[in-house]
Amino acid sequence: MFKKLSDVLDFSSNKRSNFKTNYKKTAGFNFLALIYKWPDIIGEKLSNVTIPIKAQNNSLTILTSHPAYSQSLSFLESTLKLKIYKEFPELKGKIKQFYFQVNTAHFEQEKEKIVARSQQWAKGHQSVESENKKKQSFFHPYNPKYIELKAEALSHFSSIIDDQETLDSMVSLYIQARVKDL
Repeated sequence: MFKKLSDVLDFSSNKRSNFKTNYKKTAGFNFLALIYKWPDIIGEKLSNVTIPIKAQNNSLTILTSHPAYSQSLSFLESTLKLKIYKEFPELKGKIKQFYFQVNTAHFEQEKEKIVARSQQWAKGHQSVESENKKKQSFFHPYNPKYIELKAEALSHFSSIIDDQETLDSMVSLYIQARVKDL
């Protein structure tokens, strides 16, 4: 009535030894190196919204932030394989297909981490911001020094330049150059 599991499944010693040798062949691959080189392989912009998460059973699983990226990358599968093989020749023939998973939460968490780091950086650089505000207030069109520099620039360039757009550009450059000298 009941069959033994060994009768149903073939547990021959051959299959076990094949598994061990196949595992040893892929064990030398450093998956972290693939993650590190991912921006070089896929491009800087796409690396912000995709990341490889698993290389297993002759496939590479890629996590994306939106289904549209998954679809676009599936169209570029052969090109992507060639780029991976170029960076990692030991994977040639071992990655035969790509699987895609979508998880927007992962990329939102990464964005939150980046925003938190930038806010922390901003707290440490508030003195730089106050200095920049001083410079910005200097360039205000009603600032007396700005008006003085503009009049000085117009006296230099108005007799030489007839085109109003070119004159405005030269006046702006003149004022910027003089501010650096101050």
